[in-house]
Amino acid sequence: MKYTLKEKLKYVKMHVEEDVPLWEIYYTYDFRLSDLKYLCKLYRMWGEEPFLKEEGTRSCYTRERS
Repeated sequence: MKYTLKEKLKYVKMHVEEDVPLWEIYYTYDFRLSDLKYLCKLYRMWGEEPFLKEEGTRSCYTRERS
């Protein structure tokens, strides 16, 4: 299933800011754990910036800042 950036940001914020366990998001929204962990790492590194770009555009946000 494909999720919008807005949905991804919602799930990430649920975990990072509201302390909802990863497994609960996985079972409730059927969102893969590995993807969620990756997105949480991006969020902690870059904030909301990667989730606010226009849909369909590519940008280079990595888990490591240079």
